[in-house]
Amino acid sequence: MEYDFKNYLFDAELNRTFVFLTANTYITGFKDFVYEANPTVYKENNLLKTVWLKIFRCLPPGYNESTRYLCNTNYSLRSVNDPGFNLENFHSTYNVYIAVYAIAHALHNMYISESKARRNDGLRMKQYRSREVPQSMCNEQCPPGFRKSSPDQITCCYSCVQCSASEISNQTDMENCLQCPSDEYPDAEQVICLPRTVHYLSYGDPIGVTLASFAIILIFITAVILGVFISHKNTPRVRANNRYLSYIILTSLMLSFSSSLLFIGSPSNISCLLQNVFFSIIFAIAVSSILAKTVTVLVAFSAVKPGSKFRIFLGFKVSMFIVILGSFGEVGICSWWLILWPPYPDKDSTTEATELTLYCNVGSYFLFYIALGYNWFLALICFVVAFLAKQLPDLFNEARYITFSMLVFCSVWVSFIPAYISTKGKNVVAVEIFAILASSTGIVGCIFFPKCFIIMLRPEFNSKQHLCITN
Repeated sequence: MEYDFKNYLFDAELNRTFVFLTANTYITGFKDFVYEANPTVYKENNLLKTVWLKIFRCLPPGYNESTRYLCNTNYSLRSVNDPGFNLENFHSTYNVYIAVYAIAHALHNMYISESKARRNDGLRMKQYRSREVPQSMCNEQCPPGFRKSSPDQITCCYSCVQCSASEISNQTDMENCLQCPSDEYPDAEQVICLPRTVHYLSYGDPIGVTLASFAIILIFITAVILGVFISHKNTPRVRANNRYLSYIILTSLMLSFSSSLLFIGSPSNISCLLQNVFFSIIFAIAVSSILAKTVTVLVAFSAVKPGSKFRIFLGFKVSMFIVILGSFGEVGICSWWLILWPPYPDKDSTTEATELTLYCNVGSYFLFYIALGYNWFLALICFVVAFLAKQLPDLFNEARYITFSMLVFCSVWVSFIPAYISTKGKNVVAVEIFAILASSTGIVGCIFFPKCFIIMLRPEFNSKQHLCITN
């Protein structure tokens, strides 16, 4: 048998060999697109211009070329009969077609992925207003209500830190938070500042109207007592222990009750200047008058002894000297206070987060306590003198009432200090008003109520037979 050496060689070459052929398929509309393309339609396409010159050796009308290069307008790629220009073989063209569509699909998928990421970022932002503190992030935006911390020097990443209690941030990725004004506070999300609710002890407040009502009632009661004493000024009970001192004490107490009304209402420059200074001086006058009355009791008891030298101290001038001397010290302290550190209207924005409390700043707490301490000093001297005189015969038993009144006065103002320090807001003013009313009421009740009871209800004890006239 004749051996086919040629077929043997071909089989040997292809034995166990894989051959990969490129895909070839029909592209819809591609042939028509190529045939209709010409430089007249696509003037900016230099490739078509080159093809036209290569195949037809001319250009269509409309190009700034020599007229000898102008082609017939009927020229088309359909008329080309060149094996190299075979539009039926789409191996390379189809690969380009597939590559272009692959890139288009990739770009489309990337756009869809970015859209989903933006939606996810929006959802994550909503979770951060819901007050969830974000964890460490790298180059993500900090939502309003937060600020960026210092970036890490190695990774350039930063964390979102929530603004402090009195600050806001109203934009994304803020470097620093904004401080709210003293009369405003941040909302729950710390995005905007809201106006605070202004508070002060007013006449519309239940505590304010209650204290004001008590003050007015006590002023009226004290005025009635003063009227009783004036209408019975010649009776033994009123004349005993210097009736003029009684008038001064009752008038001072009425002014003391009235001074409490200065603490109620919106603080102003005038009210702040008068509040503590006015009641301090009035108290000094009242306590100095009580001290003068107590000294009068001791002097009167000693003056009844034969040959006593204390008779010269029974006059009105001595009593007034004690009143003026005792009051002068308080006037000096208050004058120093008003000149150096006068009280002024102030705002408290730290006690309550959403409230702004208006109050009078005393200017100097040192001088405030010095002025208060001076009245304690006078009351303590008065208490000691009255305590020494309380064992005198019933003829001079007013010293016993003075002892109790000074005991009430000191007790009220000693308990006032811890209550004043521990109380916040408008209740501080209420505590001070209560101390003024309570201490003044203690003096009125202990010294003058017993005398009024005898004058009005037991007149038989208000006669010369039961009381020796000492003045």
